[in-house]
Amino acid sequence: MRSADTAGTARVSLETFEAIVVESPFREVLPSWNLDVPDGAHALVELRVRRESDELWSPWLSVGEWGDERLVTDAVRPRVTEFDGGRVATDMVRADVDLDAAQMRVIGLMREDGLMREDGLLREDGLLREDGPGSGAVDPPRATVAVRRATLCLSVGRVPVAAVARPRIASLPIELDVPFHSQRAEDPGIAGRICSPTSVAMVLQFHGVEAAVDDVARRAYDPRHDIYGNWPRNVQTAWTYGVAGHLERFDDWSAVRSCFERGLPLVVSIGVEPGQLTGAPYSRTTGHLIVLRGFDAAGDLLVNDPAAIDGERGRAVYARAELEQVWLARGGTAYVFEPR
Repeated sequence: MRSADTAGTARVSLETFEAIVVESPFREVLPSWNLDVPDGAHALVELRVRRESDELWSPWLSVGEWGDERLVTDAVRPRVTEFDGGRVATDMVRADVDLDAAQMRVIGLMREDGLMREDGLLREDGLLREDGPGSGAVDPPRATVAVRRATLCLSVGRVPVAAVARPRIASLPIELDVPFHSQRAEDPGIAGRICSPTSVAMVLQFHGVEAAVDDVARRAYDPRHDIYGNWPRNVQTAWTYGVAGHLERFDDWSAVRSCFERGLPLVVSIGVEPGQLTGAPYSRTTGHLIVLRGFDAAGDLLVNDPAAIDGERGRAVYARAELEQVWLARGGTAYVFEPR
Protein backbone atom coordinates (compact mmCIF):
# COMPACT_ATOMS: atom_id res chain seq x y z
CA MET A 1 0.00 0.00 0.00
CA ARG A 2 1.25 3.45 -0.93
CA SER A 3 -0.51 6.71 -0.18
CA ALA A 4 -0.12 10.32 -1.27
CA ASP A 5 -1.12 12.96 1.27
CA THR A 6 -1.45 16.64 0.34
CA ALA A 7 0.63 19.02 2.40
CA GLY A 8 -1.78 21.33 4.16
CA THR A 9 -4.75 22.65 2.21
CA ALA A 10 -4.89 23.29 -1.53
CA ARG A 11 -7.72 25.55 -2.67
CA VAL A 12 -8.12 24.56 -6.25
CA SER A 13 -9.99 24.57 -9.49
CA LEU A 14 -7.63 21.94 -10.83
CA GLU A 15 -5.13 20.22 -8.56
CA THR A 16 -2.99 17.44 -9.99
CA PHE A 17 -0.95 15.49 -7.47
CA GLU A 18 2.49 14.07 -8.10
CA ALA A 19 2.42 10.65 -9.73
CA ILE A 20 3.15 7.64 -7.53
CA VAL A 21 5.65 5.32 -9.20
CA VAL A 22 6.30 1.91 -7.63
CA GLU A 23 8.76 -0.91 -8.19
CA SER A 24 6.28 -3.75 -7.67
CA PRO A 25 3.48 -3.88 -10.27
CA PHE A 26 -0.12 -3.47 -9.18
CA ARG A 27 -3.52 -4.00 -10.78
CA GLU A 28 -5.94 -2.11 -8.54
CA VAL A 29 -6.07 1.53 -7.41
CA LEU A 30 -8.39 2.45 -4.57
CA PRO A 31 -8.71 6.23 -4.04
CA SER A 32 -10.10 8.16 -1.11
CA TRP A 33 -10.31 11.81 -0.21
CA ASN A 34 -11.36 14.37 2.39
CA LEU A 35 -12.69 17.46 0.56
CA ASP A 36 -14.32 20.66 1.75
CA VAL A 37 -16.92 21.44 -0.94
CA PRO A 38 -18.99 24.60 -0.30
CA ASP A 39 -22.68 24.85 -1.11
CA GLY A 40 -23.22 25.44 -4.81
CA ALA A 41 -19.92 23.79 -5.78
CA HIS A 42 -18.94 20.37 -7.06
CA ALA A 43 -15.72 18.35 -6.99
CA LEU A 44 -14.68 15.75 -9.55
CA VAL A 45 -11.99 13.19 -8.74
CA GLU A 46 -10.06 11.58 -11.59
CA LEU A 47 -7.23 9.06 -11.85
CA ARG A 48 -4.89 7.92 -14.55
CA VAL A 49 -2.61 4.87 -14.52
CA ARG A 50 0.45 3.77 -16.48
CA ARG A 51 0.95 0.37 -18.06
CA GLU A 52 4.21 -1.24 -17.03
CA SER A 53 4.78 -2.93 -20.40
CA ASP A 54 5.00 0.23 -22.55
CA GLU A 55 4.85 3.12 -20.02
CA LEU A 56 1.75 4.53 -21.71
CA TRP A 57 -0.71 6.47 -19.54
CA SER A 58 -4.43 5.86 -19.60
CA PRO A 59 -6.81 8.79 -20.13
CA TRP A 60 -8.03 10.55 -17.01
CA LEU A 61 -10.69 8.28 -15.50
CA SER A 62 -13.69 9.45 -13.48
CA VAL A 63 -13.63 7.72 -10.07
CA GLY A 64 -15.82 9.93 -7.92
CA GLU A 65 -17.48 13.24 -7.20
CA TRP A 66 -19.00 15.23 -4.36
CA GLY A 67 -21.25 18.24 -4.03
CA ASP A 68 -23.96 19.70 -6.24
CA GLU A 69 -24.31 17.02 -8.90
CA ARG A 70 -26.56 19.24 -11.02
CA LEU A 71 -23.47 21.16 -12.09
CA VAL A 72 -21.96 18.35 -14.14
CA THR A 73 -23.48 16.37 -16.97
CA ASP A 74 -21.85 14.03 -19.43
CA ALA A 75 -22.42 16.68 -22.08
CA VAL A 76 -20.47 19.28 -20.08
CA ARG A 77 -17.69 16.93 -19.01
CA PRO A 78 -17.81 13.36 -20.40
CA ARG A 79 -16.89 10.72 -17.84
CA VAL A 80 -14.23 8.32 -19.05
CA THR A 81 -14.36 4.94 -17.29
CA GLU A 82 -12.42 2.56 -19.58
CA PHE A 83 -8.96 2.30 -21.09
CA ASP A 84 -6.93 -0.25 -23.00
CA GLY A 85 -6.22 -2.73 -20.21
CA GLY A 86 -8.76 -1.86 -17.53
CA ARG A 87 -11.76 0.05 -16.28
CA VAL A 88 -13.35 1.89 -13.38
CA ALA A 89 -15.23 -0.63 -11.23
CA THR A 90 -17.67 1.68 -9.37
CA ASP A 91 -15.22 3.20 -6.87
CA MET A 92 -11.79 1.92 -7.93
CA VAL A 93 -9.63 1.31 -11.00
CA ARG A 94 -9.13 -2.34 -11.90
CA ALA A 95 -6.68 -3.43 -14.59
CA ASP A 96 -6.13 -6.65 -16.53
CA VAL A 97 -2.45 -5.77 -17.05
CA ASP A 98 0.37 -4.80 -14.71
CA LEU A 99 0.62 -1.11 -13.82
CA ASP A 100 3.58 0.81 -12.41
CA ALA A 101 2.30 4.35 -11.74
CA ALA A 102 -0.86 6.21 -10.80
CA GLN A 103 -1.85 9.86 -10.55
CA MET A 104 -4.86 11.69 -9.11
CA ARG A 105 -6.44 15.08 -9.72
CA VAL A 106 -9.36 17.06 -8.28
CA ILE A 107 -11.44 19.60 -10.22
CA GLY A 108 -13.66 22.15 -8.48
CA LEU A 109 -16.70 23.64 -10.22
CA MET A 110 -19.28 26.29 -9.36
CA ARG A 111 -22.33 27.56 -11.22
CA GLU A 112 -22.77 31.33 -11.37
CA ASP A 113 -25.46 33.24 -13.27
CA GLY A 114 -26.46 30.13 -15.19
CA LEU A 115 -22.92 29.46 -16.45
CA MET A 116 -20.53 26.71 -15.50
CA ARG A 117 -17.45 28.19 -13.88
CA GLU A 118 -14.11 26.81 -12.89
CA ASP A 119 -11.92 28.84 -10.56
CA GLY A 120 -10.56 31.61 -12.81
CA LEU A 121 -12.24 30.13 -15.89
CA LEU A 122 -15.66 30.47 -17.47
CA ARG A 123 -17.29 27.48 -19.16
CA GLU A 124 -19.74 28.60 -21.82
CA ASP A 125 -21.23 26.31 -24.46
CA GLY A 126 -18.87 23.58 -23.32
CA LEU A 127 -15.73 25.68 -23.92
CA LEU A 128 -13.25 27.21 -21.49
CA ARG A 129 -11.86 30.70 -21.81
CA GLU A 130 -9.88 32.81 -19.39
CA ASP A 131 -11.58 35.42 -17.28
CA GLY A 132 -9.60 38.62 -17.19
CA PRO A 133 -9.31 42.21 -18.33
CA GLY A 134 -11.07 42.76 -21.62
CA SER A 135 -12.79 39.39 -21.56
CA GLY A 136 -16.18 40.91 -20.85
CA ALA A 137 -16.73 38.43 -18.04
CA VAL A 138 -17.73 39.54 -14.57
CA ASP A 139 -15.23 38.26 -12.02
CA PRO A 140 -17.18 35.52 -10.18
CA PRO A 141 -16.88 34.36 -6.62
CA ARG A 142 -14.16 31.75 -6.38
CA ALA A 143 -15.29 28.13 -6.42
CA THR A 144 -12.86 26.98 -3.77
CA VAL A 145 -12.68 23.27 -3.07
CA ALA A 146 -10.31 22.56 -0.19
CA VAL A 147 -8.39 19.32 -0.57
CA ARG A 148 -7.55 18.21 2.96
CA ARG A 149 -6.31 14.73 2.07
CA ALA A 150 -5.97 12.59 -1.02
CA THR A 151 -4.84 8.97 -0.81
CA LEU A 152 -4.22 6.17 -3.28
CA CYS A 153 -4.00 2.53 -2.24
CA LEU A 154 -2.20 0.40 -4.84
CA SER A 155 -2.52 -3.37 -4.65
CA VAL A 156 -2.58 -6.64 -6.56
CA GLY A 157 -6.18 -7.32 -5.53
CA ARG A 158 -7.25 -10.62 -4.05
CA VAL A 159 -4.68 -13.07 -2.72
CA PRO A 160 -4.89 -16.79 -1.93
CA VAL A 161 -5.69 -17.52 1.71
CA ALA A 162 -2.43 -19.47 2.02
CA ALA A 163 -0.53 -16.30 1.10
CA VAL A 164 -2.05 -14.18 3.87
CA ALA A 165 0.63 -13.28 6.38
CA ARG A 166 -0.10 -14.80 9.78
CA PRO A 167 2.11 -13.13 12.37
CA ARG A 168 1.74 -14.12 15.99
CA ILE A 169 -1.05 -12.18 17.71
CA ALA A 170 -0.30 -11.06 21.24
CA SER A 171 -2.24 -13.19 23.71
CA LEU A 172 -3.55 -10.21 25.67
CA PRO A 173 -7.03 -9.23 24.45
CA ILE A 174 -7.81 -5.72 23.28
CA GLU A 175 -11.30 -4.25 22.91
CA LEU A 176 -12.63 -0.89 21.71
CA ASP A 177 -16.06 0.01 23.05
CA VAL A 178 -17.74 0.82 19.74
CA PRO A 179 -21.49 1.48 20.11
CA PHE A 180 -23.78 -0.82 18.14
CA HIS A 181 -26.39 0.14 15.53
CA SER A 182 -28.53 -2.23 13.50
CA GLN A 183 -29.27 -1.42 9.89
CA ARG A 184 -32.48 -3.40 10.31
CA ALA A 185 -33.80 -0.68 12.63
CA GLU A 186 -33.86 1.82 9.76
CA ASP A 187 -36.31 2.51 6.93
CA PRO A 188 -37.33 -0.90 5.56
CA GLY A 189 -37.01 0.47 2.03
CA ILE A 190 -33.24 0.80 2.40
CA ALA A 191 -32.43 -1.25 5.52
CA GLY A 192 -30.96 -4.11 3.52
CA ARG A 193 -28.60 -1.79 1.64
CA ILE A 194 -27.03 0.43 4.32
CA CYS A 195 -24.49 -1.77 6.10
CA SER A 196 -21.74 0.67 5.13
CA PRO A 197 -23.25 3.93 6.49
CA THR A 198 -24.52 2.04 9.56
CA SER A 199 -20.96 0.87 10.28
CA VAL A 200 -19.66 4.39 9.68
CA ALA A 201 -22.22 5.79 12.15
CA MET A 202 -20.97 3.36 14.81
CA VAL A 203 -17.36 4.50 14.41
CA LEU A 204 -18.38 8.18 14.29
CA GLN A 205 -20.13 7.74 17.62
CA PHE A 206 -17.04 5.98 19.00
CA HIS A 207 -15.05 9.08 18.02
CA GLY A 208 -17.55 11.35 19.78
CA VAL A 209 -19.78 12.36 16.88
CA GLU A 210 -23.52 11.71 17.18
CA ALA A 211 -24.68 10.99 13.65
CA ALA A 212 -28.02 9.36 12.87
CA VAL A 213 -27.74 6.35 10.60
CA ASP A 214 -30.32 7.70 8.16
CA ASP A 215 -28.40 10.98 7.84
CA VAL A 216 -25.11 9.17 7.24
CA ALA A 217 -26.86 7.05 4.61
CA ARG A 218 -28.33 10.10 2.91
CA ARG A 219 -24.92 11.73 2.61
CA ALA A 220 -23.15 8.55 1.49
CA TYR A 221 -25.70 7.63 -1.18
CA ASP A 222 -24.21 7.32 -4.66
CA PRO A 223 -26.93 8.30 -7.16
CA ARG A 224 -24.83 7.39 -10.20
CA HIS A 225 -24.68 3.73 -9.13
CA ASP A 226 -27.73 3.71 -6.81
CA ILE A 227 -25.76 2.30 -3.88
CA TYR A 228 -24.94 3.27 -0.29
CA GLY A 229 -21.71 1.29 -0.14
CA ASN A 230 -19.43 3.33 -2.40
CA TRP A 231 -16.17 3.18 -0.41
CA PRO A 232 -14.68 6.67 -1.08
CA ARG A 233 -18.08 8.32 -0.60
CA ASN A 234 -18.40 6.77 2.85
CA VAL A 235 -14.95 8.09 3.78
CA GLN A 236 -15.92 11.54 2.49
CA THR A 237 -19.21 11.33 4.40
CA ALA A 238 -17.31 10.90 7.68
CA TRP A 239 -15.25 13.97 6.78
CA THR A 240 -18.45 16.04 6.49
CA TYR A 241 -18.92 15.31 10.22
CA GLY A 242 -15.33 16.40 10.91
CA VAL A 243 -13.78 12.93 11.12
CA ALA A 244 -10.79 12.35 8.83
CA GLY A 245 -10.29 8.99 7.20
CA HIS A 246 -8.86 7.01 4.33
CA LEU A 247 -9.13 3.65 2.61
CA GLU A 248 -6.46 1.08 3.36
CA ARG A 249 -5.82 -2.55 2.50
CA PHE A 250 -4.49 -5.04 5.05
CA ASP A 251 -2.74 -8.35 4.51
CA ASP A 252 -1.68 -9.25 8.05
CA TRP A 253 -3.09 -9.11 11.57
CA SER A 254 -0.20 -7.20 13.15
CA ALA A 255 -1.23 -4.07 11.23
CA VAL A 256 -4.82 -4.60 12.37
CA ARG A 257 -3.76 -4.88 16.00
CA SER A 258 -1.64 -1.74 15.61
CA CYS A 259 -4.80 0.15 14.62
CA PHE A 260 -6.66 -1.15 17.67
CA GLU A 261 -3.77 -0.10 19.92
CA ARG A 262 -4.05 3.41 18.46
CA GLY A 263 -7.77 3.47 19.26
CA LEU A 264 -8.88 2.95 15.65
CA PRO A 265 -11.68 0.47 14.96
CA LEU A 266 -11.89 -0.65 11.32
CA VAL A 267 -14.88 -0.78 8.99
CA VAL A 268 -14.11 -3.73 6.71
CA SER A 269 -15.63 -5.10 3.51
CA ILE A 270 -16.32 -8.84 3.43
CA GLY A 271 -17.83 -11.38 1.06
CA VAL A 272 -19.23 -14.64 2.43
CA GLU A 273 -20.18 -18.00 0.95
CA PRO A 274 -22.27 -20.56 2.89
CA GLY A 275 -20.29 -22.05 5.77
CA GLN A 276 -17.52 -19.46 5.70
CA LEU A 277 -18.48 -17.24 8.67
CA THR A 278 -19.76 -19.02 11.75
CA GLY A 279 -22.31 -17.05 13.79
CA ALA A 280 -23.06 -14.42 11.16
CA PRO A 281 -26.74 -13.42 10.70
CA TYR A 282 -26.54 -14.41 7.00
CA SER A 283 -25.19 -17.40 5.11
CA ARG A 284 -24.10 -15.60 1.96
CA THR A 285 -23.29 -12.03 0.93
CA THR A 286 -21.44 -10.72 -2.10
CA GLY A 287 -20.57 -7.55 -0.20
CA HIS A 288 -21.11 -6.48 3.40
CA LEU A 289 -19.49 -4.03 5.85
CA ILE A 290 -18.83 -4.76 9.52
CA VAL A 291 -16.79 -3.10 12.29
CA LEU A 292 -13.72 -4.79 13.75
CA ARG A 293 -13.18 -3.54 17.32
CA GLY A 294 -10.60 -5.85 18.90
CA PHE A 295 -9.20 -9.32 19.62
CA ASP A 296 -10.27 -11.74 22.32
CA ALA A 297 -7.76 -13.80 24.32
CA ALA A 298 -7.77 -16.52 21.62
CA GLY A 299 -6.90 -14.04 18.88
CA ASP A 300 -10.36 -14.07 17.30
CA LEU A 301 -12.06 -10.85 16.26
CA LEU A 302 -14.56 -8.79 18.23
CA VAL A 303 -17.01 -7.31 15.74
CA ASN A 304 -20.10 -5.17 15.42
CA ASP A 305 -22.20 -6.64 12.61
CA PRO A 306 -24.95 -4.21 11.53
CA ALA A 307 -26.95 -7.02 9.90
CA ALA A 308 -27.91 -8.33 13.36
CA ILE A 309 -31.22 -7.23 14.81
CA ASP A 310 -29.77 -5.99 18.11
CA GLY A 311 -26.54 -5.49 20.02
CA GLU A 312 -26.83 -8.76 21.89
CA ARG A 313 -26.43 -10.63 18.62
CA GLY A 314 -24.54 -7.96 16.70
CA ARG A 315 -21.62 -7.54 19.13
CA ALA A 316 -20.10 -10.90 18.25
CA VAL A 317 -16.86 -12.86 17.94
CA TYR A 318 -15.84 -14.10 14.49
CA ALA A 319 -13.00 -16.59 14.02
CA ARG A 320 -9.77 -15.07 12.78
CA ALA A 321 -9.20 -17.93 10.32
CA GLU A 322 -12.63 -17.35 8.79
CA LEU A 323 -12.10 -13.58 8.49
CA GLU A 324 -8.87 -14.35 6.64
CA GLN A 325 -11.04 -15.99 3.98
CA VAL A 326 -13.88 -13.49 3.82
CA TRP A 327 -11.88 -10.28 4.32
CA LEU A 328 -8.07 -10.45 3.95
CA ALA A 329 -8.05 -12.83 0.99
CA ARG A 330 -10.66 -10.66 -0.75
CA GLY A 331 -8.42 -7.59 -0.68
CA GLY A 332 -8.46 -6.61 3.01
CA THR A 333 -10.23 -3.31 2.33
CA ALA A 334 -11.01 -1.13 5.34
CA TYR A 335 -12.12 2.40 6.21
CA VAL A 336 -9.72 3.88 8.79
CA PHE A 337 -11.14 6.85 10.71
CA GLU A 338 -9.12 9.01 13.09
CA PRO A 339 -10.14 10.77 16.32
CA ARG A 340 -11.02 14.44 15.91
